[in-house]
Amino acid sequence: MVEISEIVDIDSLKAWVKDQPLEVAVAIAARTALRGIPLLWQWALSDLVSKHGATPLACLRCALVASVGARRPTGDLRVAAGSAAYAAEVDLDVSRKQKLDPPAAANAACAAAYTIVDSMDAAKESDPKNLVSTVHASVARTVSRLEAIEGEDLWSAIRGDCEALSKGGDVWGLPLWPEQNPLNQIWLDLRPRIIGLPGEWYFWVDWYDQMLSPGENAPDWDFLEQVALIEPNVWDAEPEAVNAAIEAVRKALAQERARHFIDPEILEKRSRELQTQLLSLRDEVSSLEARLPVLSRENEALHQRLSAMSKEMNAQEASFKDAFRDLKENYKSKFETALASFVEDQKIKAPVELWAAKECEHTRRSEAAWMRYLIYLFVVAALIVSIVLVLCYGNEALEQVLTPVGCDPMTRPELCNGFSFRGMIVSGSALTLLTLALWIARLQMKVFISERHLALDARERRAFAQAYIGLINEGDSVTKDAKDQRALVYAALFRPSSDGMIKEENGMDPSLTAALSKLLSK
Repeated sequence: MVEISEIVDIDSLKAWVKDQPLEVAVAIAARTALRGIPLLWQWALSDLVSKHGATPLACLRCALVASVGARRPTGDLRVAAGSAAYAAEVDLDVSRKQKLDPPAAANAACAAAYTIVDSMDAAKESDPKNLVSTVHASVARTVSRLEAIEGEDLWSAIRGDCEALSKGGDVWGLPLWPEQNPLNQIWLDLRPRIIGLPGEWYFWVDWYDQMLSPGENAPDWDFLEQVALIEPNVWDAEPEAVNAAIEAVRKALAQERARHFIDPEILEKRSRELQTQLLSLRDEVSSLEARLPVLSRENEALHQRLSAMSKEMNAQEASFKDAFRDLKENYKSKFETALASFVEDQKIKAPVELWAAKECEHTRRSEAAWMRYLIYLFVVAALIVSIVLVLCYGNEALEQVLTPVGCDPMTRPELCNGFSFRGMIVSGSALTLLTLALWIARLQMKVFISERHLALDARERRAFAQAYIGLINEGDSVTKDAKDQRALVYAALFRPSSDGMIKEENGMDPSLTAALSKLLSK
């Protein structure tokens, strides 16, 4: 007998499967087909296939029916599997004629659906040896479609399924890839593209996420079974019609489940009916007690038993009333607590998201203001250095700028003693430019401090709100102490936001000395 650790290729898998029940083979085939779904979507979303309007709906239906049929083998699912496999083969033939080259994952899905049909045929035959061989061969055929694509990772996952099935465990509660998923990045890249397709493909994305990690997102097998049993003529229609049928199944199942929910009014009505029955029984007991004196002594034992029964019924009635009262009060208390917690949670969630966004926004603005502040400091330093260099080394040019027009110490010295309007303009412009740079640098520092203050304020409010949500979720939201605390928390959360440290500016002083004096005074 082949050991599970020795399953490394098709031949070793066939040798191991032939000694196992049919449901083991069906589960391996179905889960193997599911592992290739990302490759099917990758083909369907390629430019050439999208141009021809082809969709993977038929093959996805095969994989869905195969997974549900492996989990819940019924006659209806056998019919659905056969119909799905036939429709997928027709669809794939059309794609081949259009030279679209369907991937091996599509054939694996069809093979998995046929495995369901073969296994149920084998279960019905009195001598099913030939059909059992067919089932085992179809398992090998399903695996062979993906073997060359996924390699050793596929065989590691198959060995994990075999080990779980050999121990009698529920393999559908395990992830498809227990170790490394070689197609994980492909699926993550395809998910947003699938969701954005016309025709509403959300169901298929959610379904495959459930198959990948059923432990984190348990599948609703009742819902999936009803989806798999949707009429074939609906599956042959457009994806929008299939999605509408799936939503109809979802709503019908939700309504059916809601009818079985224990409503307090229904419980109270049932209680009144039981009380009526108890009164009726009590009347019957009283009637029997009235008739007992006219009976013979042989009925004395019966009289005693009836008396004991009456006492027991009275005790049960009192116990039932007490239990029902406690149950009703407990249910009402839990319902009010849950409702209050839900309402408070919804009230706070939106402000939490707002404050988180404001924190990011103010943090980004503060970083930008800090960079601008450094840039303007550099500009101020550059201006000061430039003025010093001009004063120290630019004697001739400086003299020409600062002296009156036509001044020549050698030929016309009398013109050098007058007023230099040009020198005043140049000096004033340089000093005004320096003052403006200093004023802008100071303003950017204020903007930085303001934005940083607002970011810290938003972070503090978000932390308070999240802590408050945690307290609400603990259930203490209806007592007087909780209401008093809620008022304090609301006052802290929804206080008016300050604008940091920015104050109204009175304008820029044209004089450097006045501007420096004003800067130092503040």
